[in-house]
Amino acid sequence: MEGQLESNDSLNKNKKKKAGLIVLLAIALVVAAFLILTGLGVINTEIFKEGFDMGYIYTNSDSYLVGSAEISASDIKEIDIDWVEGSVNIEVHTGDKLIISEPEGLEDADRLRYKVENGRLTIKFRKSSFFRFKPLDKPLTVKIPESYRSFVLFMIETVSANMKAASIIGDEVKLEAVSGNISIKDFTCNLMKVETVSGNIQIDNAAVEELKLEAVSGDINFIGNADDVDAETVSGTINLTSHTCPHTLDFESVSGDIKLRIPENDGFELRLETVSGDFSCAFPTTKERKEYVYKNGRADFKVETVSGDIKIERLDNSL
Repeated sequence: MEGQLESNDSLNKNKKKKAGLIVLLAIALVVAAFLILTGLGVINTEIFKEGFDMGYIYTNSDSYLVGSAEISASDIKEIDIDWVEGSVNIEVHTGDKLIISEPEGLEDADRLRYKVENGRLTIKFRKSSFFRFKPLDKPLTVKIPESYRSFVLFMIETVSANMKAASIIGDEVKLEAVSGNISIKDFTCNLMKVETVSGNIQIDNAAVEELKLEAVSGDINFIGNADDVDAETVSGTINLTSHTCPHTLDFESVSGDIKLRIPENDGFELRLETVSGDFSCAFPTTKERKEYVYKNGRADFKVETVSGDIKIERLDNSL
């Protein structure tokens, strides 16, 4: 009986080995066929270079309307835009309709999709589908009525598309990009989160209670007012100018330089950690171990770098 069991185990192992060999052989044949057809010119590999992707998929795709549109803005409290390539431009206008527009003449599958549901306007880059064998670089323009530019949530996500937006009021603003640049101005919000990998972040004339900025190799530039600041980068620079002194500030960088410009204030305590970065400060501080204290040390600052330099400059608001 024991010998029979061992024989069965050995047989099963052989079957598994054969099955594995068959799978490997099938993969090898597919790769060989692809290489042969490519060499003969039957398959054009340029489609993979020019815009092939594995798909753009989202749920409930049948519930979306198609193409440019003008819709009522009075009930929209949230905006959620998901765009891949090209650009996203957000503008404020004096009309009473929210206008969504993209170039004319696109194939139906390449036209934008949108829907309004429970007070949220959602805009998608194109039809939900697997595989695409051509590039689709197109601009999106959204014009928002001036009287309806206040939102509970304002969110834009892009891949390589550049993003520009102005004159938005929001409880929460979330902007994300991979390689696209992000440029916004005249924003007022409680919470602002802006993230990018290799794109640059430029924020002008913004009033923010809680500000979170993150980049890998892209540069971060902020001008405005911010109460609580958290900014991180790897090799990109951080330049932050606040017309009021932040209550809390947390900067992290590896090799990127950091520059902070703030006006005269009641005082701050800076905890500084750096390996080889230089430090300079325009405010007369006293040093206690790794802490630099100005006046009563009311504001709480923390800065960490490896080789990036840190500079704190005095801002003259009278200029």
